[in-house]
Amino acid sequence: MSQRPIIRGLHARWPPGEPKTLRAVPPKQTNAELPRWVTLSGLELGAAKPDFCNESPGKLGEDFFIHRRPVFERVAAEGYAGVRIPFCWERLQPRLGGPLDPGGIQDLRYMISAADRLDLKVLLAMHNAGRYRTPVDGAPIACGLDEQVSGSVPVCAEHFVEFWSRMSHALCGLPNLHGYSLLSAVSGLQPGTWQRIAQSVIDIIREDRNNIPIYVAGNHLTRASTWIHDNPEAPWIEDPEGQVVYETRCALDHDESGRYHHSYAEERGRDPEIAERCRSRLQPFLKWLEETGANGCVTDFSLPRDDEGWSRMLPPVLEAIHGSSVVSLCWSAEAHPFDDPPTRSQKSTSDQQRPKHVGLFRGGSRPA
Repeated sequence: MSQRPIIRGLHARWPPGEPKTLRAVPPKQTNAELPRWVTLSGLELGAAKPDFCNESPGKLGEDFFIHRRPVFERVAAEGYAGVRIPFCWERLQPRLGGPLDPGGIQDLRYMISAADRLDLKVLLAMHNAGRYRTPVDGAPIACGLDEQVSGSVPVCAEHFVEFWSRMSHALCGLPNLHGYSLLSAVSGLQPGTWQRIAQSVIDIIREDRNNIPIYVAGNHLTRASTWIHDNPEAPWIEDPEGQVVYETRCALDHDESGRYHHSYAEERGRDPEIAERCRSRLQPFLKWLEETGANGCVTDFSLPRDDEGWSRMLPPVLEAIHGSSVVSLCWSAEAHPFDDPPTRSQKSTSDQQRPKHVGLFRGGSRPA
């Protein structure tokens, strides 16, 4: 029996037996209609602080937080199919190549269990854009995968692959864990690097006999509007389970940042064709899915809470993707009241406070 290869310099855990021979199979089209999900921000918050890093991850309840059962009850009552839970790599693995943080894993298990009791599926999503923030020469630096910093490479691609191997072992078998989103966005990597890294993660997770769906972001901030230009002509992951979902993000503000610095009226004054943005920005991604037969998902979509003009943009978005190969659309927490920290007044989540587009988006599988 040949020995299974070991990741250089790390201590990933490997199951016994020979590795599977990978072969590409057609993706499994598991959703004939369009389920709608919501992102619950919490575990990834506080990462923008200047001192944030793996050695200074912040405090639970102050810098970041978990969601309790009442939040999941509100999500279920709205009719959503599941929740996307973003997290920071640095908090779940405080030392590269080291064990996962027991408290962090327990927090994930708690939320997954709370969602399971309400028949909600869970998608776990790493919120790092291909970077791990760690001290270099005494100062926190966001180090990219295989990036040379101060004469060394603090964060290797192997670290990233090893992390997901550990996650697969720690969480495998939870009945309502729907999938892993490997990376929220990709930036700063050399051409072809992300494809190679993502394939390595798929290989290791499948070697563990784990057939969970795996969500793979596109290159260069994974924008839908530039998908065809930024990514290969054909799906680039070989998966023996046919369970790869290519994920993208779509924002409708002028710079596609999702920050919506200007009101709808201001943006319409600059762009009279603003009503066509949803179709024009989604079309490259939808066209790619249609031509390749790949599974896809819009995992990051948002609109401002308090602007009626932006609310009118939602129905065309739903119409644009309904009937396409997109398997789901995930509402970003920035636009939704479910992510309110526990310290905020419950009044902010009342029906009277909710913008109209929340009602349009929730529940069902067809545009309102």
